[in-house]
Amino acid sequence: MKKIYLGLGLLAMAGNLSAQNSATVSRVEPMEAKFNSNLDIKYDNAITVKPKSGGAILWSSDFSTMTDWTIDNDGQTGAGLGWAVDGTSDGWISPFNATVMASTSGGNYAEVSNGDYFDDSQAIGVTYNLTAGPIDLSQGGTNTNFTVNLQFEQWGAIFNDDQSVQVSTDGTNWVNVFDNNDRDAYVGNNPSAIYGNTELIDINIANEVSADPTNVYIRYSWTSSNPTATNPATDLGWWTTMGWFIDDVAIVTAPDHEISINQYTFGQGVYQYPYYLVPTTQVGDITFSAKVRNNGAVDQTNTVLTVTADGNDYTSTPVTLTSPNYDSLITTNFTPSATVASYTYDYSLESDFVDEKPSNNTATATMDVTNNIFARDMAGVNGTNLTGSFTNFASQPGQAVKIGNVFEIMADQTLYAADVKFTGTVPTGGALVFCEVHRLNSAGDGYDFVEITEEVYISAANQISGMVTMIFNSPVDLFAGDDILLVVGHYGEDIAIGYSGAAPDNSVLGFDSNNDLIGLAGPVNICVRMNFDASVGVKENEVAGVSLEQNFPNPAKGNTSINYTLTNNSDVTIQITDLTGKVIKVINEGAKGAGTYTVNVNTADLSAGNYFYSLTTENGTVTKAMNVIK
Repeated sequence: MKKIYLGLGLLAMAGNLSAQNSATVSRVEPMEAKFNSNLDIKYDNAITVKPKSGGAILWSSDFSTMTDWTIDNDGQTGAGLGWAVDGTSDGWISPFNATVMASTSGGNYAEVSNGDYFDDSQAIGVTYNLTAGPIDLSQGGTNTNFTVNLQFEQWGAIFNDDQSVQVSTDGTNWVNVFDNNDRDAYVGNNPSAIYGNTELIDINIANEVSADPTNVYIRYSWTSSNPTATNPATDLGWWTTMGWFIDDVAIVTAPDHEISINQYTFGQGVYQYPYYLVPTTQVGDITFSAKVRNNGAVDQTNTVLTVTADGNDYTSTPVTLTSPNYDSLITTNFTPSATVASYTYDYSLESDFVDEKPSNNTATATMDVTNNIFARDMAGVNGTNLTGSFTNFASQPGQAVKIGNVFEIMADQTLYAADVKFTGTVPTGGALVFCEVHRLNSAGDGYDFVEITEEVYISAANQISGMVTMIFNSPVDLFAGDDILLVVGHYGEDIAIGYSGAAPDNSVLGFDSNNDLIGLAGPVNICVRMNFDASVGVKENEVAGVSLEQNFPNPAKGNTSINYTLTNNSDVTIQITDLTGKVIKVINEGAKGAGTYTVNVNTADLSAGNYFYSLTTENGTVTKAMNVIK
């Protein structure tokens, strides 16, 4: 089969893209991942638009005075380190293209900063807290409605940090009621990741204050979400923040009738995983679902979720949604037509009462039925709508890694290739990339290797402007009911692999440098897709009568074997070169007859890195790439 080399002549500098959190999976049990409230893909965290809704204001602060607030900057006293309250922006705000927070009240606001990424002024190992309290919501006994909402305006963006809001009734034990962790990280030029200037956040905190509504504390807390970086004592990048701005904080009595769609998704098959690109052969019954909440003070009877798809309505069983609780609503099945088409799914939430804030009762999702592409990611047909990237696990930068998505196969089909979207800056010296297919074993506790693609050598930015297709060495037969893990890997060059959209737990898995099975914490859909197009898998030889196989093992450590096949008699020479074209080794095989041969190569005297090996016969030269590790 033809080996693919892209842009061998142009090298680019490597980007500094952050890795994602990882968590070791000792036993993978995806068969347990039937529909539940964790299978939520779209998050809005009850983000609403102005004006604020609700009843009486029980407490508020616009930061014009600091009577109710305490700042704990973890011992940091320098400018741009920790929380500050004033009317100017103190930290690194260049991505936001604005100088001040456009809050409703204007004037002072609270801002958390942690130095400047470009001058290495970040503090490390810190947690910055901004706390208000104690707050008495009883209003001297006149208020008996403790179904209350916390409201505030925010601006900023998330990078590698944790921005959380917590509530306590004793000032010691805290409950997280909101965070921005589901947001897209601001990496590179990603303006869509910036929070609107400003966003109104509206959170029901009735359960959290019920223990003692006379003694309520509110805390805004910032720290790095990766404090266990490879070397947190020196890895300042882990402690970078783009900035988080807070103003117009209030606690208000909840409206009587206010329900919301907090998370929503759709899925097919046993796992109910969502697939955003589905080939006509893999279309299955779609179930729609949403995690909803009663944010009001009155129980909502006959609460139903209705999803409109292809002109028809699909409705959940009515429930009484008690205050202030969540429930998961699931509709009956919709079956898309097995023809190429685009579908829009419109979600709507209703009850017996007129909702006082209908803006958060609707949502929209889309899905495409395609000819050949099967995708879990939300990056669109061309893979252009990425929300971030994965380079490696936090504990192993610069080492080999494989990462990808679990797919449930709906019908027998042959897989010929995998499509991957890379992004960012190509590492210096380029990167060898590949894909692998693994199948869940009979015990259901691990994935067995099935097949690997031929490697692709990427060395220039224009190679990753679109999807990169990698052809499997042999077509892979998949069967209905298969649990398939499709991964993309590199040998330590930390090339950025695109992702788009939050994923269900246990559905984004991979292998670390020790080939141990790993799962992402807070998983995201990796942009690696199944390609069932038979035309991309047509076998070709770059030189007639010659077949050169991939060296094994690869990466090579010490000895590695290279197999080649001749259909005619020929003189044979094998040459190993580095990426600059410098000849490192020459192996003269001499005259060979038709047949298959093996050449053993000792790489002990080669430096770690990428190399090419070329087989030259009387008909021409065939070249492949290999990776050497130490």
